Amino acid sequence: MKATIYIMKEQDTGNYTNCIGNYDFQRLQQLSKKLVKFNINRIFSILPTHTYDKNIRSFQTASNLCTLLDKELEVCNTIDNLPNYVYDNVLIVWDSTDIQLILEKYGMVTPFVWPEDNFNGCVIINEHGWSFEPEFFCKQKTCCFI
Repeated sequence: MKATIYIMKEQDTGNYTNCIGNYDFQRLQQLSKKLVKFNINRIFSILPTHTYDKNIRSFQTASNLCTLLDKELEVCNTIDNLPNYVYDNVLIVWDSTDIQLILEKYGMVTPFVWPEDNFNGCVIINEHGWSFEPEFFCKQKTCCFI
């Protein structure tokens, strides 16, 4: 695999809503500036439905990043709909509770739980294996985009 898969979780919720909060909505522009450096060619996310008990923030995060990166969003119904083979750098924006299953889909069998309060991290899969970079987008204590 010469391509790299970048996996990020949905951004944080606002007060009294299941949608992306104002702070995280505004910081998506800064996240896109980081992602543009990695020549992302395809972006995938899941569209929540009544049969898929997840929030809408993964889809909101991905669709807004697509607008900022001038990319098309490829919507999947399940993890099984993600591509089996990756030939270009891709970004997957997904609900954090399913990241372990995505790792398994790509042959990375090892326990992983995304820290609940981490919205700066990224899982990276490439020909060397996989890693979780908890401060991929910025350092937790020094990051202030807005």
